[in-house]
Amino acid sequence: MRNIIPKLRYLLFFLLLVFAVACSLIKNQNTAENSEQENTKIMEVKDLIIDQQFRLSYDEIDYNIKNARIDAEILTVSVAYKGGCGQHNFDIVFNGMYAKSLPVKAALYLKHEAINETCQRDTIEEIKFDISQMQYPRDTIMFVNIFSYSPQLKYIY
Repeated sequence: MRNIIPKLRYLLFFLLLVFAVACSLIKNQNTAENSEQENTKIMEVKDLIIDQQFRLSYDEIDYNIKNARIDAEILTVSVAYKGGCGQHNFDIVFNGMYAKSLPVKAALYLKHEAINETCQRDTIEEIKFDISQMQYPRDTIMFVNIFSYSPQLKYIY
């Protein structure tokens, strides 16, 4: 019996050590996931704005489009910018003009508004837009150019 008690103590100590290490690993994993979620925001689908008078210059661009894709009628744009404390509004604007080509081409402009922003943290935001309003009536394929981003995107509708 005396030989069993020290062995049980070692076994208990070993089990507690394994439990502590496992808890620490889970906590570190959750912290990393939360940190990633804080820097990447996912928003709901926003509507396309049609404004024939809209113009945007390169001087007004305070963001970097990392990636863009079109799935069905949804344009998804991944945008990087400095901020994190204030409110950031992104809109996609179409000026209603089509380039005469086969297939037809159209340009979109990503408009950014920062409100009460005082931070400089690197932030990535994924924004979704419904672009179905820009469909060219006599075609089912269009090439879409986003101002300050390349490559062109193929929009099949």
